[in-house]
Amino acid sequence: DTRKKIDEENEQLIKYVKPKDICDDGFLPEITGRAGNVTYVLPLKREDLRRILIEPESSVIKEYQKRLSIDGKNLTFTEEAYDWIVDDAMSNETGARGLRASVNKIMSQVLFDAPSDKKTKDIVIDLDYIHSVVDTPMEEEQKKKKLLKG
Repeated sequence: DTRKKIDEENEQLIKYVKPKDICDDGFLPEITGRAGNVTYVLPLKREDLRRILIEPESSVIKEYQKRLSIDGKNLTFTEEAYDWIVDDAMSNETGARGLRASVNKIMSQVLFDAPSDKKTKDIVIDLDYIHSVVDTPMEEEQKKKKLLKG
């Protein structure tokens, strides 16, 4: 609760930042002066990332659906899969760009297998599939340790 309150207060304060404040934090006045305008962006919330993942015509999900439709495949994601993708992107703290990286982790094997699989027309990405292709944090840690030893 305290962290949330501090974040909300910071979101309100950032509106009042002036070029002098940026200089006080270490930026050279020459650089700040060339910027022209000082503006701010707020961090994306979970709901924002989910909308970016699903809604735009150019979303990464729709891009993959279109790519697979060329091979006659119908690609769908469960709500839980969307949640996993958003959570994964948030854990990396890379904003909307992290969504693409998270989806790419899941889809690389599908893109490899789908064109040659003539029987399967409908591809459903759910949590079971995600867990089968993506290492858990513990598995990732074990792989790192193994690489460092060998």
